[in-house]
Amino acid sequence: MGAPDLSFAFGLPPEAAIAHFEAKGYAMGFRWQDVWAESHAKAFTVAGVLKQDVLEDIRGAVTDAIKGGETFTDFKKKLQPVLERKGWLGKGLIVDEATGDVAGKRLSPRRLETIFRTNTQSAYMAGKYRQFLDNAGQRPYWQYVAVLDNRTRPRHKSMNGRVFRYDDPFWQTFFPPNGWNCRCSVRARGSRDIERESIPLSESGPALVDVEQTIGMGDQARLVPTKGFKLPSGETFTADPGFGFNGGQVQLAELGKHLLDRSVTAAPRLAAMAVDQALAQPRTLSALVQDFGAWARQDKLPRGEIRHVGAIKPQAMDRLELHDMLPESGVISIRDEDLLHARRHTKAQALPDEFWETLPNKIAAPDAVLLDMTHDKPSLLYAYRMPEGEGKLVIVMDYEVRGRSLQAGKTGRIKTNLVRTGKIMSSGQALKDATAYKLLWGEL
Repeated sequence: MGAPDLSFAFGLPPEAAIAHFEAKGYAMGFRWQDVWAESHAKAFTVAGVLKQDVLEDIRGAVTDAIKGGETFTDFKKKLQPVLERKGWLGKGLIVDEATGDVAGKRLSPRRLETIFRTNTQSAYMAGKYRQFLDNAGQRPYWQYVAVLDNRTRPRHKSMNGRVFRYDDPFWQTFFPPNGWNCRCSVRARGSRDIERESIPLSESGPALVDVEQTIGMGDQARLVPTKGFKLPSGETFTADPGFGFNGGQVQLAELGKHLLDRSVTAAPRLAAMAVDQALAQPRTLSALVQDFGAWARQDKLPRGEIRHVGAIKPQAMDRLELHDMLPESGVISIRDEDLLHARRHTKAQALPDEFWETLPNKIAAPDAVLLDMTHDKPSLLYAYRMPEGEGKLVIVMDYEVRGRSLQAGKTGRIKTNLVRTGKIMSSGQALKDATAYKLLWGEL
């Protein structure tokens, strides 16, 4: 096998790729199936390497390769002596002499090339995704590009040239790489390109289907759900097992979630300002919305889970302080049980599913924020002008819940501002009664 083809990365400044790769944590698994799919976007892992120092050696070599634009030959020249010295190069298992425990599997030169190719391409493409999002206003159409030679998978070839808008759900699953040693890439196109070259546009729509893939062998085999794209030929394009996710999007969502998690216990005004500024970046908000939507659409939500979906508008915080009602937290959250209750279609005047599935978007962009003075417990009303009528969310301030901190990795009591319910108000249910509601931000 020759040196990896990184021609897809030409013209891409390495900073975006480096930022993606360096933001990863570590994960360990004996088999590649043990650290599954989207987890690879959040953590650096090498199947069979269960020693932290060896993982750090490999990761350091990959980081140097990305920063320096190195080839596999450069990478192997640096790493191979280190692995030889520690006894990790070659074939067979590594056994801890003191305990008798298996510490991992040795790495062959072929495995090293797979590690190099997969990690460098994933990092470059995640960086490319971020840059494409930043420029989506000028180049909103993204074109799938496959390398057309005798080493390209037939179904990857069949995707070559297809163009989808940047916000089409197709890219949530199929932004490359889509498999081991996949060399596919994406090209951003502007409206003039589309018109000048008469390029047909695609929409994933009903062609995006739910399928299952088998991973593992023998008694270790199991079926896992994934997405497929129905081709005109009748075949279904799927990513290889272990792929089928957008690494750049996953990591942006993680950054947004960690910011919200840290902000729960931060000074409320500072938290509100930090979250408001971070989610003003379209790519961060979009990633958070996609992540929340995937959670909200599950048939069965994890019991007792809480999701942070945004923060109180900083201007509303200023007005709350004037009323001597500054909350102890600036963050807004929702529990699984409240989401399930709010989405019951038997409820009169229920908000549509689309509203709940894009809740971080709605929290970031209400038409008005009001202080509800009709109840003993201080509450906010987030109001929305909608085709069906006037929508509202009821957000109880300083609600104490039991939740898990992403940052500390611990479960405990936290105070947040909790979305309890929402509905579409019928005509006549005005919010302009100054004795009941105080306008904090926006317009009714």
